[in-house]
Amino acid sequence: MSYKNQKLGNLIELGSGLPVNRLRGFGEFDDVDGKYQVYSTRDSDVQYLKTDETLPTVKLGQVVIALVPQTAMPVPESKRPLTLNTNYLSGTLSESLLPEYFAWWFNESEEAQRQKAMSEQGSALVRLSLGTLRDMKMTVPPLKVQQAIGRMYIVSLELAKLYAKRSELRHAMTNAVLNAKLQEGA
Repeated sequence: MSYKNQKLGNLIELGSGLPVNRLRGFGEFDDVDGKYQVYSTRDSDVQYLKTDETLPTVKLGQVVIALVPQTAMPVPESKRPLTLNTNYLSGTLSESLLPEYFAWWFNESEEAQRQKAMSEQGSALVRLSLGTLRDMKMTVPPLKVQQAIGRMYIVSLELAKLYAKRSELRHAMTNAVLNAKLQEGA
């Protein structure tokens, strides 16, 4: 079966985040509370911005593209509005494209990996440019196929997180038992 191949620039409207210095100019960062949450790909790096200013935000249904590790994810649910710094781009997708499918395609598909690798040749800098992103060509299957691929991808990511957590807990439990054994002998 043959699917449509389109330029990414025709499928997604890209917006850039704000420089960190500019974000600091709006207010102070806090680890606990603030009007905005500053988006990060790592759960351990959660930061909030205290400000009365109105900042650009990303919403459910959009994607966030991390420029340096060259990854994309659907915008997650958040209790506070999410704002981006310049390490990230926001992506508003056309109606013919689902966020979960886009994330899989961008992060995992051979088609996207090949195009990202070609843009890196001869350069030590692995940050994607807007021009490179807009020129990438993407295979766009029907929405039903996108939905199946996207759902499977997100479930696989959630399972990987759970397996990693289980491994971490097993390691901590083993160390607790070993430390207890050591204390018995002391």
